[in-house]
Amino acid sequence: MTAGIYLITNTVTGDRYVGMSKEIERRWQMHRWQLERGIHKNEFLLQLAREHGVSSFNFEILEVYPLEGRFSSVNGLKLKRMERHWIEKLNPSINVNKTSLGRQRLQEAWTEERRQRMSKLMKAFWQRRREKP
Repeated sequence: MTAGIYLITNTVTGDRYVGMSKEIERRWQMHRWQLERGIHKNEFLLQLAREHGVSSFNFEILEVYPLEGRFSSVNGLKLKRMERHWIEKLNPSINVNKTSLGRQRLQEAWTEERRQRMSKLMKAFWQRRREKP
């Protein structure tokens, strides 16, 4: 069991997502399973998986957090701080709004190209949702 911070990158678009887990390998399996079935809670990751396939994602561990004994709330807070550090350092396009600056940071981080791409992704998402019975 590996605890720490991970990075998911879409190799086609370059979009990135930083996450944390007390069981990184298991979390990656869960991401893949949910994306393959179209039930992932992150709509941006899900849309990218629909457009480019789950195989277009690369997964890597950014930082390992040594767990000593049981996982505790103290460990959880330390992991959240580590995650925030990596989000601020990498400025990933999929979860930039998880920083302490919130939506302001999201607005600043998006280029016009990124805005257009996300607009296209979301229009396609809502169109498919309207078409479902």
